[in-house]
Amino acid sequence: MENSGHPQSAPTPADHGVEASDIGTKVILMWLGVVVILAIIIHLVLWWQLTYFKRTKDLADQEARRQQVVAGVTRSGQVFPEPRLQVSPPLDLKELRAQERAELNSYGWVDKKSGVVRIPIDKAMEMIAQKGLPTRQGTNQSRGGPSFLELQLSRPEQYRRSQDE
Repeated sequence: MENSGHPQSAPTPADHGVEASDIGTKVILMWLGVVVILAIIIHLVLWWQLTYFKRTKDLADQEARRQQVVAGVTRSGQVFPEPRLQVSPPLDLKELRAQERAELNSYGWVDKKSGVVRIPIDKAMEMIAQKGLPTRQGTNQSRGGPSFLELQLSRPEQYRRSQDE
């Protein structure tokens, strides 16, 4: 048996103790370039989708206005099952604002039985400016007991103790 300096179970290194590098700089830079290119492509696709959706929404709104779809649906008298979807939300909002503006600037009945009427907001503000706001008549002497502040002032040492705790 030969006597060597290495145990029998340990293999002899082929490159005499020099460790090969794990990964090269070229490979890292190549992967980084691929990731950047993919990110740019994804951003371009998302930008294209958003502009496409905005353009189709605008075209659909223009078509609804042109055909007056909302007025036709409301005149049909059909009650659609839940959920009732809006055909054109911007047109609905515009009609609601116009109706609110008309109610604020016109006379009308709120409750005819009890004699409650609606007056234009400008007229109402003018009347308030002339007459002033209504005030409470009399004092508040009919209350049932002392107020919280009066109770605190009548027992200052108890109040201070509860604040210290």
